[in-house]
Amino acid sequence: MSDFIVYKSRLKQISFVLMGIFLILISVGGGTAGWQEKSWGYVLLGALGVAFFSFFEFSLIRMFFTGNELLILTDKGFYDFSSIIATRGKLIPWSSVQMIQIIHTGRWKYVSVYLKDSEAFAASQSRLRRMINKSNLNGGFGAINITLQLAKHRDDDEVLKQMEDRLGEYRKQGGEA
Repeated sequence: MSDFIVYKSRLKQISFVLMGIFLILISVGGGTAGWQEKSWGYVLLGALGVAFFSFFEFSLIRMFFTGNELLILTDKGFYDFSSIIATRGKLIPWSSVQMIQIIHTGRWKYVSVYLKDSEAFAASQSRLRRMINKSNLNGGFGAINITLQLAKHRDDDEVLKQMEDRLGEYRKQGGEA
């Protein structure tokens, strides 16, 4: 099988970046208004908003400049670049995958990958990624959750089908079940 690559949509990325800038500006405005009115609750809320949205804005901008691929599926495994906690350049081999399914959380959908040894995977991640991974596992999600919000011309069902086909092919060729 040839590699299956999901690319990032530049238009979607730009819209998310602009939305983030808008939310930062609203937070700055709320904090400034609170400062002028001596309402320290609004100042605190504005400062927290700026810090929170700036973190995600920085991450979105970094993603914008780091390659065009969102997900790469190969015969050996996959590479996930879909979020700030993605595995990036680390190959997740099919041999470590237990199950793949689509998970719904509110209005968002994720392709959730359950690993055979989630503990070993978590140990290889940064502290922030370990905390988020633990939260995902406690919520009943897989260790890896691929978001396709920024995908260009691909959807969750198509990606799930491609991943299941490759996992099935791996297992058919003698890989573990």
